[in-house]
Amino acid sequence: MLFLSRYSGTNTGNVHIIADLYAEVIGVLAQSKFQAVRKKFVTELKELRQKEQSPHVVQSIISLIMGMKFFRVKMYPVEEFEASFQFMQECAQYFLEVKDKDIKHALAGLFVEILIPVAAAVKNEVNVPCLKNFVEMLYQNTFELSSRKKHSLVIYNVFGRIRDQERA
Repeated sequence: MLFLSRYSGTNTGNVHIIADLYAEVIGVLAQSKFQAVRKKFVTELKELRQKEQSPHVVQSIISLIMGMKFFRVKMYPVEEFEASFQFMQECAQYFLEVKDKDIKHALAGLFVEILIPVAAAVKNEVNVPCLKNFVEMLYQNTFELSSRKKHSLVIYNVFGRIRDQERA
């Protein structure tokens, strides 16, 4: 996967445009080759997590996470929906484990990007165990984090999306 390090040169805008285009391509690719995209993402994340944490590694993890921001949950068939939320549960588990604030915020942003379209379209899917498990996994933790000043703005959005899923 493409890793963007912090770049502050004259082409900073271009770097961000390329990163967004890359994320869009990954999102489209995931619609037809989800398992391959998921496997590559999980492999890359595992490799980065094994490295000694440095600003470059943290930024690489954030870039990897943001590369998935155009991923969309397939609502039908139910097997695709379940596979999507199994992936979301893997990301949620990392969210619960990670200590770095910037990585936690990147994951929170990813959850919001992915959950907004789901919240708009969800109907009977709220009864699917994988969605319930995802909500239960994150609900208490995001509620607690929302009361902490350093996380409140970012986590508030995630908490709202999780509540939307719970209410639907």
